[in-house]
Amino acid sequence: MELELENSKYREKRNKELILIFKKNLFEKRNQLLNESDKYMLSDYPINEINKNKVVIYRQELRDYPLLSFFLNFNGDYGEGLLLLPKLLLD
Repeated sequence: MELELENSKYREKRNKELILIFKKNLFEKRNQLLNESDKYMLSDYPINEINKNKVVIYRQELRDYPLLSFFLNFNGDYGEGLLLLPKLLLD
């Protein structure tokens, strides 16, 4: 019984560590996507108005990502779920 409790605590701790690693990697990817889309916002970048508006929305979705990734879990506690990062689709 004691061993089972220790294993359970270890698994819980390890799961939390893995979630932190996953979140760190996910937000690093989000920041990378923001950096990659910076060029589209330059005033002299050759992009039409429709695509520029798409980029503006895309970048806002990336910045809002941390807020959108929260959800109410089954226990009634706030937790973080998997919400995919938005994609930039230009014409």
